[in-house]
Amino acid sequence: GCGTLQAGAAADILLIDHRQPHLQPWQDASTLVYSDCGADVRTVIVNGQVVVRERVVCSVDVAEVLARIRHLARAGGLMG
Repeated sequence: GCGTLQAGAAADILLIDHRQPHLQPWQDASTLVYSDCGADVRTVIVNGQVVVRERVVCSVDVAEVLARIRHLARAGGLMG
């Protein structure tokens, strides 16, 4: 059900490196809410699939996406 983490249930999970200096002293979830930043996210799991592992996107080919963006920008006259 909703709000549970169990076998067979869909889940989105972020694994965060809370050992960073700006997250010290670690007190509770409020430290995460007020001091965390995107760079602290190490792994992201969406609906049971790992999409970021150890800060590396593994769900898409990043080089291909960047090449397509550059191609579209040139085609639209956005780049010189």
